[in-house]
Amino acid sequence: MPQLVQYSGSGAWAIGNLIELPEAADLLNQLKARRKKSRADLGDVAKILEFLGGEDR
Repeated sequence: MPQLVQYSGSGAWAIGNLIELPEAADLLNQLKARRKKSRADLGDVAKILEFLGGEDR
């Protein structure tokens, strides 16, 4: 039986081989909290998640 696992502090969850990524806005907020000078915006993060298959937007 697959086990539900949360990756510490990332907001990402995994069940077996499937990973559910956090929303783009949540991920951007985490990035800005760690890297104050980051020039990434919401569109950049959304596109990265799209590449990873985490969002359909």
